[in-house]
Amino acid sequence: METRLKNWNRGMDTLPMKHTAGIPVPGKERIRGAIRSYFIISMICISLFALAAFFTMHPVFAAPTDDIADILTQLIDIIGTIFIGVGILLLAYSIGQLVLAFKNEDADSKSRASMQLIVAVCLIAIRPIIDSLDLVDRLV
Repeated sequence: METRLKNWNRGMDTLPMKHTAGIPVPGKERIRGAIRSYFIISMICISLFALAAFFTMHPVFAAPTDDIADILTQLIDIIGTIFIGVGILLLAYSIGQLVLAFKNEDADSKSRASMQLIVAVCLIAIRPIIDSLDLVDRLV
């Protein structure tokens, strides 16, 4: 009986009834083995997903071009359009929040709404700022 109590952490053993009510206690090696096997299985799944993504994505509609300035201009136009759209939505939302904050006389809501208003104006103004400073020509 003493050897079973002494070596209980080496495998699945049962302790006397007064300690664990006969419930099997897993050892450290079994827990480590289970964690190791879950880690290996998760890494295999991630690797298979990465390989599937690598082999199924093809640049089918990519037009070959030699001019980086054209690519940057198109990219900045697309991102600028997205920023303007998000900025307009955020502007409308922050104006509504600012009106409600003034109605409730809540200082914390006023500061949050004014920060959102400033961020919305910055999002709307980022594209004209990039165009006026000619940052695309300076990058290339």
